[in-house]
Parts: sequence; C-alpha cells; structure tokens
Amino acid sequence: MINNTLKQSTTYILQHIIMRKSLINLLLFQFLMIIGVVCACGRVDTGTELFESIPALPVADTLSAHVISFENETELLHPVRIVNVNDSYLVISDNRREGIFQVFNMPELEFLYSWGQTGRGPDEFLIIPVTEINTSEENELILYEIGLQQLRYYKVSDSAFINTDEKFLSHNRQIDPLTHVQKLNNGYFVADYGTSFEDTNHEYIVLAPDQQEAIFTFGKYPSTELEGPERYFKYIKTNTASHDGSKFAAFYVYHNMFKIFNSEGQKVQAKRVEDRNLTNEATISDSFLYSTLEWASDNYLYSLGWHAEREKISENPESFKTSLEIWDWEGKPVYRASFDRAIHGFTVSENHGKLYGFTPLSLHEIYVYDLPDITKFNSY
Repeated sequence: MINNTLKQSTTYILQHIIMRKSLINLLLFQFLMIIGVVCACGRVDTGTELFESIPALPVADTLSAHVISFENETELLHPVRIVNVNDSYLVISDNRREGIFQVFNMPELEFLYSWGQTGRGPDEFLIIPVTEINTSEENELILYEIGLQQLRYYKVSDSAFINTDEKFLSHNRQIDPLTHVQKLNNGYFVADYGTSFEDTNHEYIVLAPDQQEAIFTFGKYPSTELEGPERYFKYIKTNTASHDGSKFAAFYVYHNMFKIFNSEGQKVQAKRVEDRNLTNEATISDSFLYSTLEWASDNYLYSLGWHAEREKISENPESFKTSLEIWDWEGKPVYRASFDRAIHGFTVSENHGKLYGFTPLSLHEIYVYDLPDITKFNSY
C-alpha cells in the first residue's frame, strides 16, 4: 500500500507534463501519471555550453519536523499541491472527486473544511486543477481549469471559496492544454510552449486573459535533435514567479540546471549545478530526478531536491529523504539541508518563518519546519 501510494505521489511531481488536446487523451495521460509510466527517454545533448556551471552547496544539516495531525478531521488521498494563501490559509489540493481542496487556517493549522468537486456545474471542475496561482492579494487564489481553458479567481474564506471572476486563457495556435501557468506583473500569464508539434524553439508563451493572440514567446530549448513532445518530455520543467511577478524561474527535472528570466522574457541567468556527491548513475539514467521548484518570494527560490532515480524512490519509501534547497534570484545557492523524511511537496511562509510539507506515507499529517536564518548564510 505504501509503495503504491508513493509511486502515485512521485509521478505527481511531474503532474505538469504535457496533456493531450482531446479529453480522452487527457484522461489517459493522467492515468499514465498515476501508474508511473511517464518518462523522458533517450540521451541527448543537454546544451551545457549555454549554462554557467556552479558548484552545489554541501548539505548543511537535517531539518526536523513538528508534526500536525488532522486524523478524524480529513484525509489526503493523493495530494498534489500545497499552497500558502497570503499567510492566512494553507490549501492542499487532492486528486479526488469531492473535497478537492483541504483548507487549514494559518498559523494554527486548524482544519477548516474541504471544498470543490468534479463535474460540469458552477464551482465544479471538469478536470481537477493542477495549477494553483497564489496572488497574495486579499486571500486570492487563481485556479486554471485545464479542461475548459479557463482561469477561475477565488477569494478563500473561513468557510468556502468565493468565485470572483472567470477568464479564458488560450491562444489561436494552441494544440495542447496549457501547463505550468504562472502570473506575471503586467497582468499577463506565462505557460509552457513547444509541448507538441509547434514549429518553434521557444519554451514559453505569454498570454493575456480573454485574448487569443499570444503576446510573445521566449526562452530557447537546449540543443537537441529531438522534436515536439519528445523534446518537451526530455526538458520538462517546474516553474514559479516571484510574488511581484517581475521575475520567473524554471528548474529542469531531468537535468541539474535552471533558468531565470524577467517578466519581459529576457534571460537573466542560466545555471548548471555541478554536484560531486551524485554518483555516475545520475549521468546515465533517464529517470534520475534532480529538483522541482516549489515556491518563491521576491527574494528567494525554494526547490525540493530529489537526487535519485524515480524507481529507487518508490523501492525504499521509508528510508528515502528529500532535501530543501534555497537560491537567490541571481542564481546563487544560499542554503541546502536534508528533510528528516520524504517530503513530496511544500510551501513557505517567510512571514511566519515556516515551511509546510506533506508526504504520501502519512495521509493525516502536515509537517512544519522552521525556516533557517538565511541572513547568516552566504550565497556562493
């Protein structure tokens, strides 16, 4: 049971991988993610000449969790994301038909309610949202309904999600559903591009709500002979934007490298991390996971370090541990530490000085960690 749950969860870290344009294919793809057969195959040139090499920081220490139990109140079935809404609410999205979102107050972390269900009615979701955009304004949370190509704006309260607006987000040359949607400071939204057979070398597309013409595309795929979906799978990324929307970062899941852009799509940094602690299997394995970008403030990027093959993660669920890695927006490493367990997703409240995480090994707990005093650590 634990192994099956962990296999499901490790595939959820790749939840934003390309989804097919028809509903049938979309549902099939989600099923493939759940059973853990999605992978990026084939060895290609990683285009390292485009990236500045930097050394990885050593692991500073092991972070110990304060455990918050909500047994007998609610249960996580297949948790996907955890979101800090304006330091007022903690929201965990769950892959289930009813009670998609589990809502807790902050900082007490008392369970308040479950909300949301699949369906075609008001406040129902054709496809369970995998993109939650926290604007940190008046407890606003934006959900992207991928099945309807729709942004849904909600204000989170003590008892429900209150719908305040709905806007379409798509473009007239779109082939596949948008993935990795993030909000920028000019009211635009950025999403992955080149996910299918678009004739492009650009990685991202910028869109305005309710407008079919793209604003611009930006970013270049690393050098490779692969094309279309195979190229996208090979260079699948997780991303986030700063709270003020002025900066945008993307971490490659299968490569130890990342990029940072401004909101106009100009590349600011491109880094390749050299980690001497990784064994040779990291250089020859097509399923070796490096890190996923979980959260960002205006000052720092927070990523979840996996540093193992996906298969080995599921083989040793009790002993496997993930890590926390903090970077500044100049692409410099600031802090690195191991979690005391297999944290599979987290969010951060710098105001409360806390990191909040979950693991599929326990479906009735939230793990709370004290943030390190970053000011005492020197960027490399």
